[in-house]
Amino acid sequence: MSTFTISGQIKNRQGNKGVPALTVEAVAHRGKGVFGKTLTARDGSYIINIDKKDHPALFKSGKSICIQIRDRDNQVIRRLKKGREVKAGATVIFNSSLDHGALKNHLLRPLFFEDLDLSSNLRPMPRINRSQEALARISRPGDLIDDRF
Repeated sequence: MSTFTISGQIKNRQGNKGVPALTVEAVAHRGKGVFGKTLTARDGSYIINIDKKDHPALFKSGKSICIQIRDRDNQVIRRLKKGREVKAGATVIFNSSLDHGALKNHLLRPLFFEDLDLSSNLRPMPRINRSQEALARISRPGDLIDDRF
């Protein structure tokens, strides 16, 4: 098997509930480079599969990877410091709990358009467009997200 899998769940420390629509990126532990990314599901879970044929240098002995988490503004709100060695066929789990301060901007806006209160005089500005909403609804954890429409 020539795939390395990263999975886990991102939770809100207050209430211990999963946080949807965060971007989770598999990044080089030391240095730069994004090797895969996905959105968290409604329960905060995610899966990223990294194929050896797409990133052969990553699978060389001693290379390690970690995750970073971005909010809907594409701001990095957490980068896990502990890296894990990349091995073909292996699965590693990175779980994280974020406090309300880190999630504040992410949670202020509605996730989907039906969550908007259109009867209000002050209409909130959605942070996602219809294409992003459609991708979030049909994608599964682990699906590669390409929102460059």
